[in-house]
Amino acid sequence: MGVQLNKFRQAVNIFLTLALVCAAAGVFIYFFTTPESRGVTFWMSMGLLLFAGVLSALFAARIAYSGDGRQPPHTFTQLMLAFLYVFFVIGASVANAFFKMSVLNYFLLHVAAGVVFLLPLQFVNMAALKSGGAKAAAEKARNNLRDESIRVQTIISKMESKDPRADLTKLRKLADNLLYSEPAQAPAAAERELADSMDELEGIVPIFMSDAGSELSVRGALSEAVDAVGRALSARNEAILRSK
Repeated sequence: MGVQLNKFRQAVNIFLTLALVCAAAGVFIYFFTTPESRGVTFWMSMGLLLFAGVLSALFAARIAYSGDGRQPPHTFTQLMLAFLYVFFVIGASVANAFFKMSVLNYFLLHVAAGVVFLLPLQFVNMAALKSGGAKAAAEKARNNLRDESIRVQTIISKMESKDPRADLTKLRKLADNLLYSEPAQAPAAAERELADSMDELEGIVPIFMSDAGSELSVRGALSEAVDAVGRALSARNEAILRSK
């Protein structure tokens, strides 16, 4: 946790440093350019420096609010692209102060930089958001499976208190299968079928705990309910594999 939090802080600090560098470069270029030399390309440079600084600050904010204690996905690539774009804008602004490029050439130069640096940066950002959503879905599925496994373990504890000699091998295997199943989000129908079969299994437990629990019909119904959960779990896992 400490290492990840340190990386998280470093990423934010680097992006904020980029914004500060843009602001400092803008101040120096402004005061070292005489008023009569401040033409259209000069103000374009000022605007693009402001844009680069705001862009860096926005990426810093996205990282800061993406979740404490974890390293956001694709951060290194985003950092490199942001670095390159910021230094390009600064370099172009300094070069323009000396060479006085035409408005059209200066404009086209920055359009090309946007295509080279900002378009990949946006694609990486989209991939990062998609990756984060997939991780959140996988975490939710993992938590649901763990909860279902705990439900089965609770059933085992209750049944052991009723009949310590009962054969609970199938239930123990089911608890393990739930805990170590595919940690991904299955289609809604498959997840619902698993939840319904678990509810049916849990509904039979009070009957097993009652005086009728020793009857063969009750034990048979309990065994069938365990098998139904196992089939639903297998169908869920197969649905996930087919969707990949």
